[in-house]
Order: sequence, then C-alpha cells, then structure tokens
Amino acid sequence: MKREKTVITFLMLAFAFCLAIIIGSYILNFRNTSISNNPSDWGVLGDYFGGILNPLISLITLFFLIKTYLSQKEELHQTEIAANEQRKISQETAHIQLLSTKISASYEIIALYRGEMEGVTNAMNAPRNGRSYTSMEGKRYFSDDEQIEYRLSMARKIKVELEKIDNYLKEIQSLSN
Repeated sequence: MKREKTVITFLMLAFAFCLAIIIGSYILNFRNTSISNNPSDWGVLGDYFGGILNPLISLITLFFLIKTYLSQKEELHQTEIAANEQRKISQETAHIQLLSTKISASYEIIALYRGEMEGVTNAMNAPRNGRSYTSMEGKRYFSDDEQIEYRLSMARKIKVELEKIDNYLKEIQSLSN
C-alpha cells in the first residue's frame, strides 16, 4: 500500500511538473503579446493545452489501467489458491466424517455381536432343558461345543470390527497431520 502511494505521488508530481513546463514555455514564448479579446485565439490556446496534456493524461490512465489489471489478476490467483485449499479441507472433513460414521457402524455391529455372546452364555448357564440357543441368523445351537464355537466366532467377528476401527482411527490420524 505504501508503494502504491509513492507511485501515485510520483505520477502527480510528474504531471504537475509537465504542466508547469507547458505553461512556462507558453508564457516564455508569448509574454510580450497582449491578452486577446478574440474567442478564436482562446480556442487555439485550449487546443494547445489539450494537445499537449491529453497524451500525458492518457498515458497516466493507461498506467493505472494496467496496474488495476495486474492487481485483479493477482487477487484472482490468490482467490483460486484459497478456493483450492478450502476444497481440500472440505474433502478431508467429509472423509473424516465418513470414517467416523464407519466407526459408529462398527461399534453398533460389536454391540450386536456382544448381545449374541451374552445370549449364548445365558443359554449355556440355563438348566438342562432350556439350553438351546437360536442365533441371529436363525440357526439353533444345542450342545455346549456348538455354543462355544458360536461364541468364538462372535469373538473373531468382534476382533475384525475392532481392527477396522483401529485402521479408521489411524487413517483419521494421518489426515490430521
């Protein structure tokens, strides 16, 4: 911002200096002549100043136009960078939310398997005539060996779900770093 003020001040001083030179040279050349009452002479004076100052004003305007274009181009580039960063953050956040949902689903599955294990355990501890257990798939288990094997299969499934949760948490940790 300070540099821009310096450039603007320099251009204004250069414009004032050129204006002073133009007016000074006119006064030096025509100082011995009297002031005219003829409007056409004043028109010629206006043409003189306009012919000399208009290109200078146009040059200054062109400078500011180019400066504005370059400034807007830089702002657009910065906006694109910020948008890309925001897009990346949004994608990472969505991925973390997906992993969190998967973790929640795995905990629900674990709760289901734990319920099955508790049901089998209750069936195994029941009196002799009520010892059969019907699993969530509809299969009936009558003997202790079948029920123990079913409990072990539930434990293996819980282990698989816990490993999935661990992998999801590692992935979330890697995204956070």
